[in-house]
Amino acid sequence: MIQLVINDKNNTVYTTWILKINKDSRKIINKKGTEVTYYSYFSSFPQELYDFLDIKEDSIYLVKDYSEDYGIVLTDTEPTLPINSVKTKLITRRKNQSSNRIPTTSFTLNKKLFNDIEEYNQIKFILHPRLKDKYRNKLGLISIKLIK
Repeated sequence: MIQLVINDKNNTVYTTWILKINKDSRKIINKKGTEVTYYSYFSSFPQELYDFLDIKEDSIYLVKDYSEDYGIVLTDTEPTLPINSVKTKLITRRKNQSSNRIPTTSFTLNKKLFNDIEEYNQIKFILHPRLKDKYRNKLGLISIKLIK
């Protein structure tokens, strides 16, 4: 779901996407011979962000930015600073028939960055148009927050 949120305080319009977090499980037999279930969490990637970001090799970077209060920052450029970041592959779920359309993709939410992800069921992408993304060195910062 796409929303436009107006912040009257600084006269800015934010674009937000709220998407469902999906859970995937797989069962593996370990060396001891016992069956163990592993869970991974993933979400769709907003197709509108393909035009906004310069995505190469179907990869994005999720950066935990402690200096700001935005939580996780999504960027298309690998951070050079020694910070907590994860390179995430965009997985094509459905290729669109037309060559000028963007395929439907999803990405895995890494437990290294998202603590207690089991308790959440939605993810919120927020495009801050006036903030500068210091990793891409361009205007427009994309932050991610989990919603219960």
